[in-house]
Amino acid sequence: MSGMIYNSRFSSQIDAWTPIRAQYHSMLSDSEIEALSSSANVYQGRKRQVVILAFENRYAALGGLSSVTKYLPRYLAKSGERVVFITPFHKNNAAIKEACTSGEIKKAFSGLDCGLGAFKGSVTCYKETSAPILTYYVDIEGFFEADLDPYCYDDKTRLLEDSLAFCSVVPFVLSKLQIKENVLVHANDWETAPSALSIKLAVLSRILASAKTVFTLHNSYDAEIPDGKLEYYFGRKSFGRSVLQMSLPLLDAPLTTVSEPFAYELMHDPLQKVVFANHLQGCFSKNPPVGISNGLFDTAGIVFSKKAISDAKKGKISSLLKKKESFRQNLLQTLKMADDKRIIGKLSFKKGKEDAPIFLISGRLDMMQKGYDVIFHAFQKLKRGSAKLIFSPSNLPFDNSREYRFFIDSVNEAEGDITIWPFIIPEDLYMQFLSGSSFFIMPSFYEPFGAATEGFINGAPVIARGTGGLWAQVKSVYPCHVPSYFRTFFNKDKAVSLSPSGILYREDYDGIDIEREWKLIFSESPKQRLSSKLYCSMVDAAFEALESAIDIFNNKGDYAKLIVNGFSTLSMFNWRDTIKRYRKVYNCLSRRAL
Repeated sequence: MSGMIYNSRFSSQIDAWTPIRAQYHSMLSDSEIEALSSSANVYQGRKRQVVILAFENRYAALGGLSSVTKYLPRYLAKSGERVVFITPFHKNNAAIKEACTSGEIKKAFSGLDCGLGAFKGSVTCYKETSAPILTYYVDIEGFFEADLDPYCYDDKTRLLEDSLAFCSVVPFVLSKLQIKENVLVHANDWETAPSALSIKLAVLSRILASAKTVFTLHNSYDAEIPDGKLEYYFGRKSFGRSVLQMSLPLLDAPLTTVSEPFAYELMHDPLQKVVFANHLQGCFSKNPPVGISNGLFDTAGIVFSKKAISDAKKGKISSLLKKKESFRQNLLQTLKMADDKRIIGKLSFKKGKEDAPIFLISGRLDMMQKGYDVIFHAFQKLKRGSAKLIFSPSNLPFDNSREYRFFIDSVNEAEGDITIWPFIIPEDLYMQFLSGSSFFIMPSFYEPFGAATEGFINGAPVIARGTGGLWAQVKSVYPCHVPSYFRTFFNKDKAVSLSPSGILYREDYDGIDIEREWKLIFSESPKQRLSSKLYCSMVDAAFEALESAIDIFNNKGDYAKLIVNGFSTLSMFNWRDTIKRYRKVYNCLSRRAL
């Protein structure tokens, strides 16, 4: 399914886009709408200043958003855009503290008391001294106090407060930085979405002379707005019960997300339509999501020599496989010598099975999205000793949760075959995990973009559930079931001729109660999820994929081909193409008045 050309669909969506202002009257007066129209008419796109807003940054991160903030601003600047990146100052984050101590982050100004409603925040702004792009960290007294990551609060309402406060003060920070005219705010994910309102209020208050807002959805997360919160922070009553319901109708350009398949899923996949984004379908119908794939996050380069790859393409695979085996041995040595008490389980190899394939699953533990438990169920069905599994979740809760008990029980039941490293590992160790593993597994229930390319870069073919951006990244060696609602989407696209780079699997579930099944899955513990027919179908499909991967691994010629083909896939994802599409979205702001 990968290698699809989306240019025609993307262009038609952008060219046909028309702003819908019906909900403006729910929040703005006629005179305010007229004033915004006048400001929109003097906005000059050729002189625009792009302001990237995101809650994550290279110091305080959790998911893929931090990687986007590392590359998107830089490549936008290379394309000729004037770019500034503004992000919260997560004061309790260890990496942020260290950056301040080392002088990488220094105070730019302080004592700015500001806000758009009854809220008045005391703002201190910091500047990153060595960043290739102007980068500012906004601190508000009493906010941004999560420590492990930007979202790590026991009281989840604090994240909403952080979001509203941040978006309330951003216009004042821009004004202080003398960024007042032709401002293009590019917000990312729901935490910065309220800037669609705050930027308009700032124009009405003449804090900014002319400014517009675009938005990229990196996930379908949202947050409910309790009564009175919007009025407190912005002086306006909300016409939506959630942040995105309130924000999306205020955008000045097409709504974007991080892959074409995910953009389609947001409006057609029952998981999104009924469970996660059912409340947003009205917004989507008026401003349909447009997919823009990310470029590569890892620019360190392919881990194999050009000669080894060239020889492998000609059928001479010995050099490539020898190098791959050296990565495997380095990984096994690291696993053997590791003495961190947090590690759960050790891998051991029985005589005659020393070359069993190693599967790797890694990333943010999210039981509502990532589907790691599906792989654990599928792995338990394999013949013991036929494969090994490394699980590296960055945020596994060390408490008596049902998820923790499930993973512990799985290690005990498959002693010697599973090891879990439940903490954030350094980047170099993560790369060692990838290059030393036989396959990288991404079993997500949904995946807006995905990190399959990280596997390809490091010589690890990818096993993935067919969903979201993974449809576009992985070319499957075996046929994969395509849900009925997706068939029209795929049939409209022309496929680039790419050779298989991994295995896609998808449950073939024809039950009419799929919506109820998803709700059942998310209401149950990992073990109890097996009571769902949909879930069991998913486990069966994953089990077949794992068995197929073992067979491929044991045929060294076929396995080497997957590795080589993964390298070819990488050319499909580059920031140059990503930036061209974003700039086309940006250009919508110039040609359409309010």
